Amino acid sequence: EGGDGAARKDGPPLAIQGYAVLGLPYYSPAYWGGEAQFPDLPRAFANLPVDYVAAAVAAIDDPMIDTTRVALVGVSKGAELALLSGSLSGGVCAVAAIVPSDVVWEGWGPGSVTGETAGFSWRGEPLAFVPYEGMGATIAALSRGESVSLRTPHDDGRAANPETVEAARIRVEDINAPVFLLGGDADTTWDSGGMARNIAATRAAAGRETDLRVYENGTHGLSGSAYKATQRANAMITRETWPALLSFLERSFEAPACGNG
Repeated sequence: EGGDGAARKDGPPLAIQGYAVLGLPYYSPAYWGGEAQFPDLPRAFANLPVDYVAAAVAAIDDPMIDTTRVALVGVSKGAELALLSGSLSGGVCAVAAIVPSDVVWEGWGPGSVTGETAGFSWRGEPLAFVPYEGMGATIAALSRGESVSLRTPHDDGRAANPETVEAARIRVEDINAPVFLLGGDADTTWDSGGMARNIAATRAAAGRETDLRVYENGTHGLSGSAYKATQRANAMITRETWPALLSFLERSFEAPACGNG
């Protein structure tokens, strides 16, 4: 959730394969009145600049790293950001989107306005987004220890605002690089299985190379290898999908087009 935990878990297994790995926190909330891990980053998930990803790559100054050959790997909201960056900034060899979204969603946090604040921006302008429906009530119920699903305000928001979906859709057909998609139909955070299928269908219609993997019993915890602590069903899935992701990255970096965009 904006910190460095995901990169510290999933970065080393990629580095072992010989990749230079940059973990990129992009916001830093101060949950429950605590301290923000990275005080210089935004506290709210609101109008976060997609440009930040390409700028971070451009800032790398190391002769051992070829910054013309880059893959973006994102999970959940990070997958939303990775797909956005790939579609808007371009210049990548591959995008891997784990439990992804096919649209931009509403923003939240200090200073945001319900139904009015976008999650992401591009070149200083907020991107069109799909609003949530009942997210505040869902968060309040979770804080009381009630058993509710974060997926509900996503699904309800999409159903209640069909006119926003196309405007908020991430233009994945504009990613001129292979895309790896991993989703779960048992995801209770959002419909990553359905949204991964939507992305794959859009790219297929555009003739874009896509590796789609959706699992009926997969939940939101499908990132990383099978060796991290997770639900048994997810561990069985990632035992298969982690090698598939590594193979995807290897093929993508070896492609003649890699480094020429």
